[in-house]
Amino acid sequence: MEEDLDVYKKTLKKYEELVPTLPRRKGWMTDQLVQYKGFWLAPTSPLKVVILMEDGHFKPQPTDIFLSTFPKSGTTWLKALIFATIN
Repeated sequence: MEEDLDVYKKTLKKYEELVPTLPRRKGWMTDQLVQYKGFWLAPTSPLKVVILMEDGHFKPQPTDIFLSTFPKSGTTWLKALIFATIN
């Protein structure tokens, strides 16, 4: 457990050092976006999650399903459609 915490802290340090070096621009819905590996992301949660996933802190299972939509664009309908397709 202690080892996992050290690895997690190392990843967060990497994130904190990386963010100031990334190209920036004003976003449509956010004040600022940063470019990471060709994609424009908010420098807070989305980028942090991507870096944590890349460093192996998330291990997907074969049964995992990812659903990603823009807010107010039919997310509930899409969730129902995926549920109906699976079941």
